[in-house]
Amino acid sequence: MEGVVKRLEELVSKQVGKPPVGVYAKRFISELKRLEDGFFYDNRVSTLFTDMKNDPLAELLLTPVIDNVPTNISGAHIHMSKEMEEKLYGSKKPVVLRELIQPGQYLTDKRVTLKGPYGMVEHLAVLGPARENAQAELLKKHILNLGYRLDNVPIRDSGDIRGTPQIQVFNPETNQSYVTENGLIRAMPHVHLSEKSSLESGLLDGNHALAQVRSISGKYLLCPVTVRVSKNCSDEVHFDKDDAKGYNLPRDAPTRLYKCQLQF
Repeated sequence: MEGVVKRLEELVSKQVGKPPVGVYAKRFISELKRLEDGFFYDNRVSTLFTDMKNDPLAELLLTPVIDNVPTNISGAHIHMSKEMEEKLYGSKKPVVLRELIQPGQYLTDKRVTLKGPYGMVEHLAVLGPARENAQAELLKKHILNLGYRLDNVPIRDSGDIRGTPQIQVFNPETNQSYVTENGLIRAMPHVHLSEKSSLESGLLDGNHALAQVRSISGKYLLCPVTVRVSKNCSDEVHFDKDDAKGYNLPRDAPTRLYKCQLQF
């Protein structure tokens, strides 16, 4: 985010002309600097969207590209690797309990226990199918229960597990354990887009966008989200339960996506 702020400042400083050129852009930059936790902006920032309509620099910052993207709230879960699945379950592989919105993804009938330096998390949901690398996506309370500090477990995009804590998984059904080198993360808010929506919006896989969602209390919030594009996926914004609880977000709320011309 710091890189985007710097580049925006450079753009604004190069503009020659009378107000309102750059006026609201400068205010927006000021709000970005005020960002506390890397997630949500408050109503002061949302108000700037209206103001920036009169600012020629606005199009360099944010452009609305998709409306009414469904929102889903994710709980803690683990994605197993094929090796982990084989070690913990052998021939009794997890089976589909419930299909998820994203095609091919599902909740299995299995639950596992995670062990940490000073505690454990029981009954953790297992999602399928198995992946190349195992990854556990936890909430704040689970991280603390394991004995980690919150800053020990980074907020990451799915699949970005380099330098993250190990996962110690225990299957209470078979008394089998499996330990990975890394894979423990807190999930970064993200949006799944179909190839069609990606083409129409100009949002590419790996890009960052801003999602605007209305809270239960009626407050509009903005959140940076990572874009994930695949051929057969359904358009859907994902927040975790910590985000939903902390910012009073409803399930299934329609979300508007803004494209940031300067990627952060």
